[in-house]
Amino acid sequence: MDTSPIQYETLVAEFENGLLNALRGHRVGFDYLEIWVPDEDPVKGILNMAESAEALSTPDIAVAVRRSTLPAARDGELLALLSQLGSASITPAGDGVVVNVRGLGMVSALRDVHHGLRDGLLRRLADLKHEGLRLEPHDGLVRVAVEEGPAQLCVLVEPDAGHIVRAACHVGARTPVERAILDALCSAILDTPVDDAADHGAIRAMASLHAVELTRPVAGVLHPVNADPAFVPVVRMAHAIRDDYWARMNLPPRYNEFDQLPSASWLGLDAAERMSRISAAIAAFLTEAGLTEGDIRLLRIDDDLHGQPVRILVTFGNGVAPKEKPPAMRALERALKRGVDQSLQLYHEQLKDQNAIRRL
Repeated sequence: MDTSPIQYETLVAEFENGLLNALRGHRVGFDYLEIWVPDEDPVKGILNMAESAEALSTPDIAVAVRRSTLPAARDGELLALLSQLGSASITPAGDGVVVNVRGLGMVSALRDVHHGLRDGLLRRLADLKHEGLRLEPHDGLVRVAVEEGPAQLCVLVEPDAGHIVRAACHVGARTPVERAILDALCSAILDTPVDDAADHGAIRAMASLHAVELTRPVAGVLHPVNADPAFVPVVRMAHAIRDDYWARMNLPPRYNEFDQLPSASWLGLDAAERMSRISAAIAAFLTEAGLTEGDIRLLRIDDDLHGQPVRILVTFGNGVAPKEKPPAMRALERALKRGVDQSLQLYHEQLKDQNAIRRL
């Protein structure tokens, strides 16, 4: 969501001249100025503004300030303080900078979120892509919007045989965590059938937020509803989108057979280039995992049942114990999906003994 910057020096001057009280009621969208008090120190003054915004549940603020007021040497100090409240950044603008703080309240809200999700939620909140967009039906697309309390999820669906989600947006999330999850969901369901958006959209959103190098939110089967309670209403909204679309289009419930195609960049490679990409990814994985060259070796890349080159067949070296192979396979597949292509599937093939005498 775009946040227009307010000019720090102008507000300070208004306050000092006794004008701010008269003007406060006319600043639509800046209710937090009602309780803000500036400070002689610009770092404290901007921090006070962010704390006032957080107190009144304002999610984002942007403050334009001149370099004559805020020297560059104090940027680090200000960012360190603001980062305790949300995702903070300072960007050049004319003769000054714009101080942005997004996701105010997120840091405190994250205290009860599993640490494996925190960084992903913060990154998402700092770069929201789908919040506040206004989606209107066009070119025959069908608009479907559902609500969960004040939160709304809206999609545009192409009403053909595929029933593909072509656009998605959200607004009104109740918490910073829900805000980030809804935004991740919107990205996850784009260009997928509305059925699959309901079945797997929240799972893909969760995967995009979870840091794989950290422990999982729960042991055993990981699903959004047991990863964090904030996913529960988001899952309901994804299901409601599908159900409302089915009802509007008079469609019976259907079995979801969608299988996401490989990316155009992967399909654009020839066979040798694909082998090279996978071999390089395996080598990087082995180094990071503390394994040696030859512990996992690429055999070939096969087509799946749909004729797509996504089946990656590997074999293990003699130095890898049997009990170490399953976790290594899972970790390598995650690395390949994240680093090469989401559609890749990893398989283990045990090599046959080539010694003729031992085979007799």
